[in-house]
Amino acid sequence: MNILILPEYPYPSNHVVVDTVYERLLPGRGHVVHMIRPAADVTAVQVRPAPWKSGSLRLFPYEPLGSAMSNLPRRYRQLRWLRTLLRQLDDVPLDVVLVRNDLLCVREALAFCRRRRIPLAYQVSSPDAEFRIRLGREAGFRKGSYSLIRGKLDLWARRRVCRQADVVLPISDAMRTYMIEEEKIDPARAFSFPMGFNNPPDRDNDKVAATRAQLGLPAGRTIVYSGVLDQVRDPEFMLDVLERVRQIMPEAILLVLTHQTDDRRTRFEQQASARGLAVKMVGPLRHDEVSLYLHCADVMMSPCPPIFEYRISSPTKTLEALGVGLPVVGNEEVEEHVRVLRESGGGIAVSYDVAAFADAIVSVLSSPDRRCRMARQGRQWVLRFRTYEHLTEYLDTILRNAQSREALARLSHSNEAGGESGDIAPLFELAC
Repeated sequence: MNILILPEYPYPSNHVVVDTVYERLLPGRGHVVHMIRPAADVTAVQVRPAPWKSGSLRLFPYEPLGSAMSNLPRRYRQLRWLRTLLRQLDDVPLDVVLVRNDLLCVREALAFCRRRRIPLAYQVSSPDAEFRIRLGREAGFRKGSYSLIRGKLDLWARRRVCRQADVVLPISDAMRTYMIEEEKIDPARAFSFPMGFNNPPDRDNDKVAATRAQLGLPAGRTIVYSGVLDQVRDPEFMLDVLERVRQIMPEAILLVLTHQTDDRRTRFEQQASARGLAVKMVGPLRHDEVSLYLHCADVMMSPCPPIFEYRISSPTKTLEALGVGLPVVGNEEVEEHVRVLRESGGGIAVSYDVAAFADAIVSVLSSPDRRCRMARQGRQWVLRFRTYEHLTEYLDTILRNAQSREALARLSHSNEAGGESGDIAPLFELAC
C-alpha cells in the first residue's frame, strides 16, 4: 500500500509509536510511507528522501505552543504549510491516510481524502480535549477560561471528525466503548489500538549492576515510577506510599523516570527531601533507554487518579514494565490497568489508596518467588499480545480494509481478540 501519515510529533521524534510503527515496521512490511510533520531545523516547507525504505518525508517549520494570542497566527501558518504539502501529493499514488491526534491536520486530511476518494484513519491516543476542559474548570474562570473554551471546541471537532472518518483508532477498549455509546461512533469502523511494547535487547546484567551501584539502588527494595509529575497525576501520592513502605522496609527507594526538567520536577524533589524520603530522579531518556532503568528496579508503582480521562487510557508504562519482567502495582479504578494486570498475572490491581498500594508493594518485595512468577507471566503475556510487531500486523489488516465498511465489520475490533503473535521471543533470564 501507499500510505500517507501525519504523526503529530516533530521530526526527529522520541516517540515509540512513530519511530517503531510508522518509520520502521510499516515500511518493513513493504508499504510505501509518505509523512508530513513539523521539524525544528527547517524554516520553510521541505521535501526529503524517506529515511526508511521508500516514500518521502515532507517537513514544515515546528513552532511550539505559546500564549492564546500567539497560537492563532501559529495555527494559520501551519495550515498554509500543510495545504502546500498536501497539494504536492495530488499526483502521488496513495491508498490511505493515517492521522494521529492533531485536529488541524485531520480536518485538512479529511478534505484531501474526500477529494482523492481514499479512506482516512484517525488515531486518538489521548482524551486531550477532556483534559483541557478539566484543567480549565480547576483553574477557575479567570485563569482557566481559555483552556475550557478550547477544550470544548476541540471536543466538538474531534467528535465530528470521528463520525466522518472511515476508521477510528481509540487508544483502548474502554475509549472505544465510550466513543460508541456516548459519541455515537459507528462500531464497525472503531478499532482499539493501544500502546505496546518495543522488545529491547536481552538484559545486560553487568550494565544493570553498574547502574544500580551508580544510583545506590538496593536489590530487592527498589520501587520505580515512570511518567509525568503533573499535578493532575497527584505525584505526592507516591511519596505517601513510599513513606508507608519505609515504615516496614526502611531501605526502600523510589526511582523516578521522567522527561520533565521544570519546576514540577524541582517541587517533587523538594517535597521528598523535606520528608526525608529516598528518591532518585533520572531523565529525560530516549524510549530505548528506559528498559535499562526498569531492570534496575524490583517493582513498578503505577498509580492513576481515578478520573474519567485515565479510566479510558492505555497503561503504557505498565506494559513497558511487564515487558521487561517487572511486576506492577496499579489501581483497579482504571479498566485497562485491571484487565492487563489480571489477564497477564504480572501484577496487582488495588484501590487508589495509600495503604492499599503500600501493602501490595511490600507483599511483592517480601516474596522473591512471587515476584519472579509475576515477572515471567507478565512478560510472556506482553510478548503474546502487545509487541509492536503484533500491533503493526493488526493495523496493517485494518488499513487494507479501510475502503469497505462491510470488510471492516468482519474484522476483530480489539487487537487481543485476534490471537497471539506468530513468533514469541524467548524469555531472557530474569533476576528474581
